[in-house]
Amino acid sequence: MELTILIPALNEEKTIGIVIEKAKKFIEKNNISAEILVVNNGSTDRTKEIALNLGAKVVDFAPKGYGLALKKGIEEAKGKYIIMGDADDSYNFLELDEMFEKLKSGYDIVIGNRYGGYMEKGAMKFLHQYIGTPFFSYLIRKKYRVKIKDINCGLRGGKKESLLALECTSDGMEFASEMMIKAAKKNMKIVEVSINFYKDKREGKGNLRTIRDGLRHLKVILEQDGNRRNHGIFRYLKMFLLTLIICIISLVVVTMLPNEKVKEHCKEAAYIYNSTNDIFPEKIKGRPDTIMDYYADSIALSIIYSLDSNRPLSSVLEAKYRETEEEFVIESFQDLVEGKEEAQTEYTRYWHGYIVLLKPLLMFFGIEQIHIISAIVLMILVLVIMKQLWNIDKKIVIPLLIAFYMISIFIVPQCFEYTWVFMIAFIVSIIVLKIDNGDNKKLYPIFWITGMLTCFFDFLTVEMLTILLPLMFIIIKRNKQDKLTGFKDILKFIIASILIWGISYIAMYIAKWIIASIVLNKNYIIEAIQKGSTRINGEVRYVEEERMWIEAIRRNFNNLYPIYFIRKKFIIYILLPVILVIFLLINNYRHKNKYNGYIYGLLIIGLLPYARYILLPNHSCYHYIFTFRLQLVTIVCFFAIIMQAFVKKNKEGKELKSNSTKKL
Repeated sequence: MELTILIPALNEEKTIGIVIEKAKKFIEKNNISAEILVVNNGSTDRTKEIALNLGAKVVDFAPKGYGLALKKGIEEAKGKYIIMGDADDSYNFLELDEMFEKLKSGYDIVIGNRYGGYMEKGAMKFLHQYIGTPFFSYLIRKKYRVKIKDINCGLRGGKKESLLALECTSDGMEFASEMMIKAAKKNMKIVEVSINFYKDKREGKGNLRTIRDGLRHLKVILEQDGNRRNHGIFRYLKMFLLTLIICIISLVVVTMLPNEKVKEHCKEAAYIYNSTNDIFPEKIKGRPDTIMDYYADSIALSIIYSLDSNRPLSSVLEAKYRETEEEFVIESFQDLVEGKEEAQTEYTRYWHGYIVLLKPLLMFFGIEQIHIISAIVLMILVLVIMKQLWNIDKKIVIPLLIAFYMISIFIVPQCFEYTWVFMIAFIVSIIVLKIDNGDNKKLYPIFWITGMLTCFFDFLTVEMLTILLPLMFIIIKRNKQDKLTGFKDILKFIIASILIWGISYIAMYIAKWIIASIVLNKNYIIEAIQKGSTRINGEVRYVEEERMWIEAIRRNFNNLYPIYFIRKKFIIYILLPVILVIFLLINNYRHKNKYNGYIYGLLIIGLLPYARYILLPNHSCYHYIFTFRLQLVTIVCFFAIIMQAFVKKNKEGKELKSNSTKKL
C-alpha cells in the first residue's frame, strides 16, 4: 500500500465525515493505493460510527493524547507514506498533492506552512499566529538548524520507516515539536510546503490548551541537545522562564493572603493622602526635588485593596483600581475604601510586582511605618555599598555622597513608587561589587535577571538605574584594580550588558501582556503598545513636538538640588560641558591615553540618562519629578572623571619622589 491518511480523533462527529469524504476524493482523483486510518482517541460521541460507515479503518485507543494517538496510528499504518492531519476540517484533504509528491520524490519528512498559503480569518488565535508559533519555530530553527517556519502545523507526513525511526516519546501536542527536532538531529531530508488553513468547523473549544501545551512544547525544545553554539541563548531562556514562574507564583500566593488588616491600613492611607489635598505635594515647601507621587501610590494601594483571593491569578493580572474623570485618584481611592464605589479601571500593562512586598507589610504595618522600614533598608544598603567602595577607592565615596545630596535621596523611601528601583539597583550593585573578578560572562546572567525584576517591581520610574549604577561601580572597581582593558572592550561590555538587561526587561513586559491576554481572554497587547507609544510620541502641553526632548533634558537637569534655585541656569548649561571637556583633555595629556577606557567608559554611562530622556521625552517631561534621579550616575561619573586627573597626578608624583630619594 502506498499511502495512509492518518486522522487522530476525539469527539469529532461534527467534522469527521467531511474530512473523510475529502480524503476519499483525493485518493480517487489520484488513483492511489491508500487507506484512511482514524485513531479513535476515547470519543464518546458518534465519531467512530461515522468513520466506519464511510469506509475508514478505525483503531480504538483509549489513552488520551495527541502524540499518543499519532504514535499508535503510525504503528498501525499499512502505507509506505503517511500523511497526518486534524479531524476538524481546518486542513483541506483535497489539497494534499504537493505534500504527497514531495514524499514520493525522496523526502523523509514533509510539513505544511500555514503562513505560506491562504489563512482564513479567525483560523488561528492571535497569540498563536503572531507570537507562539513564530517563537517556537524560531527557537527550533536557531537551535537545530532546520528551516521550518511553522513548527506547529498539524498537517505533516513522512515515510513510515522514517517516522518510526524518530522514536518520539511525547504524549501530547508537543509531539509536533519533538518530531521535527529528532528528524533534524538524524539529518533526515525535511521539506516545508505552503498550505491553506481554514477555521475549525467544530462547535465549542478545541483540544489545544495555550499555556499548558505551550510550556510542554518549550520543555521539549529546551531538553533536546541542539547546536552547542546556541546553548548560551537557551541558558538565558531557562533563567527567564524560571524567574517568570517564580514571579507569577509569588503574586498568586500573596494575593491569597488575608485581606482584613491590609484593607484597614489602606483606609488609613487613603485618609492620609486626602488630607494633603494634593496628589503631588512637596515634602519641603519650595523644593520640587522633594515632590511626592501620591497619585501612583494611591493606584498601587487601590490595586492591593481590590485584589480578590477567590480568583488570585485573574485578579492580580487585571490589577484594577478606582479612577474617574470627575475625581482625583486619591479621592477615588477614598471612595473605594469606604465602599462607595468599586474598582473599575484595569492597569494590566505593568506587573505590579511590588504587591509581593507591600501586601505582606500592610498586614502588620501602616504606610508611615512601612516608609520607616524602607528608609532603614535603603540606609543599610547604602552603607554596605559605601563600605565596599571605601575598600576599593576611598575617594569615590565623595562623589557618591554629592550625588545622593543632589537627587534628594531621603525622599525615595517616603514614596512607594520611588523605592523599588533603588532597592534593586543597590542590591545588584552590592552583588556585582562582591563577585566581580573581571569576567564579564559571570555578570551577564545577573543583568538578565535584573532586567526582569526591574520590570516586575517598577512602575516605569528610573528603570535604567538598575543597570547603569552596577556598571559604573564595576568600571570604577576594575580601574582601581588595574583590570580594565582598552576602550573598545569596555564599550563592548557596556553595550552587551545594557542589551542583555534591555532584552529581558522588554521580554518581561511582553510576557505580562501575553499571559494577561490568555488568562483574561482579551487582547491587551495592542492596548499596551498604544499606551507605551505615548511615552515616546505623546504630546506635552505647551511644548512643541520637535523640542520635547530638549524640554525633557531641561526639566530633569533643573530638578537637581540646588540647580533649581540658580537663576541664570544658562551659565551652568555652558560651564559644566566646558569643565568636562577641559578635564578630559587634562586626563588625555597627563596620562598619555592610559586611562581612556576608564574615563570614556564613565562618560558614556554618565550620558546615558539623557539618552533615556531623549528616547522617552513624553514620560521624562511629565514625570521629571522622579526621573531626574537617574542622574545619580551622571553626577558620580562627572566627579570621578575630574578626580581622576588630580588623583593620578598626585600618585605619580609621589612615586617619582620616592625613586629620587632612593637614588640620593
